[in-house]
Amino acid sequence: MRHPLLLEERIIAALRQALAEQQTEAAEHLLRAIEALCQDATPGTALAEAYAAAFDVSPQRSMARIFRQ
Repeated sequence: MRHPLLLEERIIAALRQALAEQQTEAAEHLLRAIEALCQDATPGTALAEAYAAAFDVSPQRSMARIFRQ
C-alpha cells in the first residue's frame, strides 16, 4: 500500500505544475508555503527540492547558488 503524500510533496507537485504552466505568481506563493513549512534547506529535504524545481537545477547546484548569495 502506498503512503499518502505529505503536504510538502503535494505543494512541490503544485509548484512544478505552476512553473510548467508559467504561473509565476502562483509558483512564488507555493515556494513561500514550502519555506514556511520547512526551514531546513540541506540537500535531500523538501525545501531543497522546491528550490531545485524553482531554479530548474539539481538540488546540489541550487543550494550552492543560494549559499553563495
